[in-house]
Amino acid sequence: MKKVPVFCVLFFISFLLYAQTGYKDYQFGITVEQLKLIDPDIKESEHYRLTFPPIVDVMFAFYAPEAESYIPNPNPYKGKCVEYSTKDDDLTFYFDTNKLVAVVTYFKGSQGILSELIKRYGEGNLLLVYGKFVFVWADYERKRFITFEEDNEKVIYIDAEWASNLCKKTIEEDRKRTKKQETVKESSAADLNKLD
Repeated sequence: MKKVPVFCVLFFISFLLYAQTGYKDYQFGITVEQLKLIDPDIKESEHYRLTFPPIVDVMFAFYAPEAESYIPNPNPYKGKCVEYSTKDDDLTFYFDTNKLVAVVTYFKGSQGILSELIKRYGEGNLLLVYGKFVFVWADYERKRFITFEEDNEKVIYIDAEWASNLCKKTIEEDRKRTKKQETVKESSAADLNKLD
């Protein structure tokens, strides 16, 4: 008899831990199997994405000063990103190493999405990325970044911890690569000077 109350308490505690991030019932960090318990009709996408474009928006909005020169493109997937969607294709889920890192919501033909987002999260950052206007917000209370692409009428909720770690790692790798290239250039120049 004690197992049922203990299980309920553990479930409630785990719910509270996850309840701070994500989008609605879909909490960042859950696995594909856990997502299927919430929505059994989800389907794996017929295609895989090699990159996650909204992470570039986050990089531009929040990490540009750290990048110093140009903004490197953070590519989280060394292989393939697993993408799932709901039966009616109104939500898409992105997983990295079997952990939910982003939820995309689609608003086909809806008006007023941007004004509602601004009312809820403030002005945000307006960016021109690859020829399109994108709005980006940081929702620190729920530990997520939010992007809105007006042309595509979609809102993307991104796990802030995952995105921050990815952006910082990308910047660090870019700095190391740049330093290595500078060292090679200096070494090559010194070798050429010896030939003169």
